[in-house]
Amino acid sequence: MNVDIQFTMGDNDIINYRMGQNIETVVGGQFRWTLSPKIDYKVNDKFNVSIFYNHTYTEPKLSNAFPQTNIAGGIKMNFSLAP
Repeated sequence: MNVDIQFTMGDNDIINYRMGQNIETVVGGQFRWTLSPKIDYKVNDKFNVSIFYNHTYTEPKLSNAFPQTNIAGGIKMNFSLAP
């Protein structure tokens, strides 16, 4: 049995600078994190089962956009016909 957990986090800003006026304005960017655990189980030499889950959250830096959450998960079964 193999267990794999991946976690990523990122925060970026897009800033517009006005030269000579010392004014900076945020014009884009986002805060984002992703959690992706996965379990692989080898039943025998020909049959494998995987369980996975993926959760992504994105929060934009601008007030005219909404936060988004994407969730996916499932079970994957592989059967090999090779000897």
